[in-house]
Amino acid sequence: MRIAIFAAVLLLAACGKVGETLPPIIRVPQKVDNLSAMQSGYSIVLSWTNPSKYIDGNSAADTGRVHVFRNNVEIGTVAATAAGQPQSFTVADVKNRVGESLVFTIQLAVPKASKPSAISNAAPIQPVDVPGSPQKLNATVDLGKIVLAWDPPELNPGLVDTYMVQRSDKPAASPVRVPRFEDTEYEPNKTYSYTITAVTKSGISGEGKLSGDVVAKDNKPPAIPGGLSVQQLNNVVFVQWEPNTEADLKGYQLFRSDRAEPIKIDVANAYTDPDYVPGKGLSYEVLAEDVSGNKSLKSAPKPGP
Repeated sequence: MRIAIFAAVLLLAACGKVGETLPPIIRVPQKVDNLSAMQSGYSIVLSWTNPSKYIDGNSAADTGRVHVFRNNVEIGTVAATAAGQPQSFTVADVKNRVGESLVFTIQLAVPKASKPSAISNAAPIQPVDVPGSPQKLNATVDLGKIVLAWDPPELNPGLVDTYMVQRSDKPAASPVRVPRFEDTEYEPNKTYSYTITAVTKSGISGEGKLSGDVVAKDNKPPAIPGGLSVQQLNNVVFVQWEPNTEADLKGYQLFRSDRAEPIKIDVANAYTDPDYVPGKGLSYEVLAEDVSGNKSLKSAPKPGP
């Protein structure tokens, strides 16, 4: 009986054994050391990476809030995203601070921590004037190209060095030095969205963007063929005109006044008409057609001999 009681006591003691005591987690975040400041329009964009650990080396679990300071004065707070992830904060409208030396810092505070993180590294910046938004987008689809044209900004147009043209389905913007852009990589009848931003010589984006949608449908007809002439050669009539120069030209349609439908449809700019009958007052007209099906107006009638 005594042996059984002693064994039971040992078993209870083993079940209640206390393990090694661990130190408490210090939830104070490590300080941010990669804060940067960049001007975009008349705003300042602050960027940084949230700490992935606490100051005791444990992985950070709480997010907390980020306090933003300008010249040591707090100007705003924002909820921190996940630990170890990049984040940004926009300081809007610094137009009235152009030329002023600004220094930004941030500090993270976690609810369960006894104190906030140390102040981050300083991110100095001096705002400058920038151009405004480009104006009056015009788009033309013709000759296998989408041609965009626009007016320079009304605000500080002399500060524009480059225009960045971004098509929504493209990974990168295209730089141009003049207010014109030609896009040859498109699918007919598809709608494309463009955004145009003015950029300074130092690479700072202007204030505002010009945006617009373009349906890639060519609605512009070719020019009316010119130089139509009609000559009689023996028993036939030879009709000729000057060739059109459009790159997307498909061909021509030649009409004789006694028929509603064309007597010729092809790419040649001349035709020998074996069915011409003298003395009936017949005349000829010609039009041009492009690959998109657009047709020019008919040329002025040219009477036969």
